[in-house]
Amino acid sequence: MAITVLWICSGLVLDAPRALAAVRSSTPSMQILISGKPEPPKKPSGLIITGPASSVSGSRSGGAGGLLGVGSSTGGSGLLSSSSGSLARADGSEQPMMDPLAKPRPRYDLAPSSGRPDELVFGAASCAAPGLMGEWGAHLRDQGISRVLALCNAAEAEASQAALCTEAGFAASAVTVVDIRAGGAKAATIEAARAAVAARERIAVVDTVGGAHTALVLAQYLHDDYVGGDGGTHSCLEVCELLTARKRHSGVAWVARPEDLQRFLAEGTL
Repeated sequence: MAITVLWICSGLVLDAPRALAAVRSSTPSMQILISGKPEPPKKPSGLIITGPASSVSGSRSGGAGGLLGVGSSTGGSGLLSSSSGSLARADGSEQPMMDPLAKPRPRYDLAPSSGRPDELVFGAASCAAPGLMGEWGAHLRDQGISRVLALCNAAEAEASQAALCTEAGFAASAVTVVDIRAGGAKAATIEAARAAVAARERIAVVDTVGGAHTALVLAQYLHDDYVGGDGGTHSCLEVCELLTARKRHSGVAWVARPEDLQRFLAEGTL
């Protein structure tokens, strides 16, 4: 009597000829049916680390270059190419990728604008709660900050000056308030930074718009004092990339747009 055996393989490589020979030599009358239908690939779960295609090399799929082709998000498994540098979940949602080597974010985002050991120009977050201005000012002074360059609009200037002096505890002569959208803003901001450097005193640049204007003035200072150049596209791009790269060492993500910096340097206002 013939016996039929159905052997199902789930995606494994099977040495079928050797298996058949072994079985037939011991049981000549047995008929073997081998089905090697693989299981369909499982959908990825959890987080898939994605980033620029240039960050991972040596992987190809089909005839396209890069990871599944540059910018591709179709089919297959493994790393998906993304130009945003993010964590992509299986459902397609993304969240910013954390740099495991970056320093922790400092209190009040207080950090130097460059990696020079004697850097005197710092950036910091403004104090959002009026009742904490004293604590905010005390922390900055504990870190060696003796001057403040506050970036705000004309309507906020008087109140900001008063709060920095009476509540935060800085001397009136050490506080400079500038409306970055007013005429002469470029000259006023760089003059405040240069004066602090000349006096060998630390100055903190703060704003009331979440750090965008602080980043711009820090980029202006680095362009003037560190990178140099004519204020053209290439020098502005270099400065802004240098400032953004500081996040790993400072823990603070300052982002200034090269086109804003170029316009600010050329026109003297934002």
